[in-house]
Amino acid sequence: MEQLCKLYKKHYYKIFTLFLIIFIISLGADGILKKVEIGGISGIYNTIVAIVPEKCLTALQRLRLPLGVLLAASIILFMWKKRMSVLCHLSLAHGMAPLSSDIKKEYYIKGKNLDLTRYSYPNDLHQVIMEQDLAIKDFISTKGIHGYYGIVHTPLIFRAGYMYGDQQEIHLYHKKRSNNANFEEWDTSLAVDKWETRFKDVKEENKSCKSNDLIVSISTSLEIKNVEIESVTNAKCHMIKFQLHTLGFDIIGNYTQAEILRKQILSKIREMVKQYDIRRIHMVISSSVAFTFFLGVGFSFQHDPDIIVYHYENGKYIWGIDMKKSGSSAVIIP
Repeated sequence: MEQLCKLYKKHYYKIFTLFLIIFIISLGADGILKKVEIGGISGIYNTIVAIVPEKCLTALQRLRLPLGVLLAASIILFMWKKRMSVLCHLSLAHGMAPLSSDIKKEYYIKGKNLDLTRYSYPNDLHQVIMEQDLAIKDFISTKGIHGYYGIVHTPLIFRAGYMYGDQQEIHLYHKKRSNNANFEEWDTSLAVDKWETRFKDVKEENKSCKSNDLIVSISTSLEIKNVEIESVTNAKCHMIKFQLHTLGFDIIGNYTQAEILRKQILSKIREMVKQYDIRRIHMVISSSVAFTFFLGVGFSFQHDPDIIVYHYENGKYIWGIDMKKSGSSAVIIP
């Protein structure tokens, strides 16, 4: 039904105009069509009259009712939209660009705002975590299609995705930095030729250390340097670094691409967890909101170790959130 509506809407005005002309002919009021120059109606009418035998045009008068129903159905099909609940998540900015008009044409949008900009970070983090957790639980319980976008601290984005989980599909929206465009959905095509799908160099460090902690660095937007990672913990830990060949704010923009990259990250992390008996993961991320949420969705509360995701500010990571804990116990200050 959804694909039929998309195809129909693409050619709606041509199809609707044809149905309307045929219906008017069936009413015997086709004289007015000769005078209507808008949208090429008179030209279409003259073409129909020239091609279709007169007896067939006369026979249309016996089909007024089904033609009227067909015309009404064409309008309903054009107006039909699925409903979508979209969560707008804010903690770093008060003003937000809206969703693309194309999205609003396709769906009836029911917006939900999770505005955390009034809090002080990290002083009020325990309150932020409690409010966000309640909002995400409420969002998950909302029936129907879901969407997500925002401008948020990295640990809060990851936690939202981590809580949301992979039990239901969600539409993710991204605002390109190259212009002042509205938020648009990731590309849904299966072809990923124009998208980067392999990390440049997956570097494992500190292989011989005896720690049960693992530091994971993921860079798709900006490079994360070792001196910055050192602000997370002074203890020597196992470390794995993922970085794309090309770094940029808009480098990830396709669902298939994102899934390929996420699989590489999860596979390597879980391999190291098993190999070194990792009990806790310290994660630093430089990526888009959409991919950070998508990454959080991929981790499991039951099967993966404890995960702490950190916030970067002024050259170092100054606070983090433990994904398996709640309230004040989830707040981590390195």
